[in-house]
Amino acid sequence: MMKKISISILFLGIAILLSVPSAANAESGARLDWLTIYCNDIDEMRHFYSDLLGLETGPGADEEGGGFQFYVCGDFVFMIMQADTELPVNEEFMHWLGFSETGNYNPGWSIQIPSEDFEAVVARLQDEGVKAADEEPMNQMDAFMQYIVLDPMGNSVELYSYLQDFESVWDMFEYMDQQMEAMEESEGEDSDSHEGEE
Repeated sequence: MMKKISISILFLGIAILLSVPSAANAESGARLDWLTIYCNDIDEMRHFYSDLLGLETGPGADEEGGGFQFYVCGDFVFMIMQADTELPVNEEFMHWLGFSETGNYNPGWSIQIPSEDFEAVVARLQDEGVKAADEEPMNQMDAFMQYIVLDPMGNSVELYSYLQDFESVWDMFEYMDQQMEAMEESEGEDSDSHEGEE
């Protein structure tokens, strides 16, 4: 079973992200806008990312001994290419998602699913028997629903959907930071109360 993301690790990440808010609205400078990954079977990957997840499909081609598929995710381009040699398939979830015992340090990524589509996407994945970290989606601090699966190459893919009216992921991080502060204040008050009773 998937463990909830370590609170200390999660909020360390949020604190770092909130310390550089300008990055969210940067209009100049270097930025990551293209990711290419390789696979053993381009048709399996297309089925996963197009049919099951519902990513917007861009240009693609099937070629002898290979093939490729583009996905357009806003301003970001995600490209999948078929390798010309058999690649190993991961069977464990990646390290940072709470599976430190697996030793899987391969990359993973997150995909935002519209709230109105989230349940249907999860249902399709479950119907296909796609390996998931948990049997059902997890509610992360009333900020977002989270469902983590492995794609056909064993890449860890976090699917999430907002539970609040956030305009961006940065708004979500700020909300979660506020939630964490409130939790810490509540725990401090409870501790003071118990000390007073003693």
